[in-house]
Amino acid sequence: MTDQTDETAKREDREKRSEGSGAADAAEWACCLAEASFGGIDCFVATAALGSERHDDLDSLRAFRDGVLKNHTAGVLFVRFYYRWGAHAARLIHGRPVPCFIVREGFVRPAARLARRIMRP
Repeated sequence: MTDQTDETAKREDREKRSEGSGAADAAEWACCLAEASFGGIDCFVATAALGSERHDDLDSLRAFRDGVLKNHTAGVLFVRFYYRWGAHAARLIHGRPVPCFIVREGFVRPAARLARRIMRP
C-alpha cells in the first residue's frame, strides 16, 4: 500500500467509527484532527502561536482544561468546540509571524496567566 492509500484508509476508518454515533469521544476526535494537521498535538492554536509543543503556557492551559473545563458542562462544550475548530484556526496562523504574535500576546499568554491564577492552590 502506498503512503497516500494508507493515509486514506486510516481517515476512512476514523470516519466510519464516528459516523452516526453522535457520541464519538471528544479526545479521539481531537487526536484525529491533530494527526491530520499538526502531528499529534492537542493545543492547536496555542502551539501554533508559541511555535512549540513544549512550553510552560501550554502546560498551564492543558492543566486548566483537564482540571477545570472538563468538570463543567460549559467547559466541556467549549473543549468540544475547540477540538472541532482549533486545528482550522491554527492553520490560519501557523508560520505567519504577525498573526502568531497577535494570538500569542493577545490571547494565549493572558489565558495561560489566568489559568495559573485560577489553578493556584
